[in-house]
Amino acid sequence: MNKAITYDCQPGSVGIAEMYLINFDDVTGTTEGVLSDVLTVTLKSGAKTIPVEAYKNGAKLTEALKLSDVSAGLDQTIMFTLYDKAANSRMIIKALMSGRFMAAVKLNDINAVKQLVGYKCGLEISQADTDSSAAGGFTTIAIKTPDDARGENRWGLNDAAWNTIVSAKLV
Repeated sequence: MNKAITYDCQPGSVGIAEMYLINFDDVTGTTEGVLSDVLTVTLKSGAKTIPVEAYKNGAKLTEALKLSDVSAGLDQTIMFTLYDKAANSRMIIKALMSGRFMAAVKLNDINAVKQLVGYKCGLEISQADTDSSAAGGFTTIAIKTPDDARGENRWGLNDAAWNTIVSAKLV
């Protein structure tokens, strides 16, 4: 470490402002900076990113330390609410159950660096809960670092990479 851990009188803000899921297999290339940041992202021709609604904290990022005998990493989890109860929701859940993803995350805190979650190991579905009598009957989804993975590092995402992801979003 070459920098102090300080508070800097920052007010902080919680929650996710904007988030996009990216099919892991749609990423054909990236470049990395020296500060654990992703400088560029190249997607397959025609690939689309999936915007995820973060309405009223309906999306959340958590990280926890993941230890093994040989290394340490972060167990990253993205949780979000699936507000669709129509036939489309079944297709979304089916795609999540059969895929591996990354998530580009912009936090509400204006001082926070955008992040690329699941950059090395990917994120796989670990939970899909629906309760017709609670939470509006919506489905809560969790995608996380695979159990057999060593864990992730926290990767930043610079503006050029972020703009590539945003410009490829589904509408």
